[in-house]
Amino acid sequence: MTGKNTDEDAVWNKMFTRGKKISGAPCINVGVIGNASVGKTSLCRKYARKNDTASAKVVTLGIDVEYIFLEAFGESIKVKIWDTAG
Repeated sequence: MTGKNTDEDAVWNKMFTRGKKISGAPCINVGVIGNASVGKTSLCRKYARKNDTASAKVVTLGIDVEYIFLEAFGESIKVKIWDTAG
């Protein structure tokens, strides 16, 4: 996911592939919480925005929500990532 060939990316790509956006797909909610300035937003954006490399520090005010569609076991799954302010 980072554009560099890492073990983490290899495992992710083996388990999941980007799925098609299908309305009515099952939804999994993931909440990311933690202290301020620890990289919660960077982590969320890394997976939600495939090639996003945040060069500037981004501050989350309240909650930010990202969506990704993954294909696992032949089915498309909607993953809703809730990024909270720290």
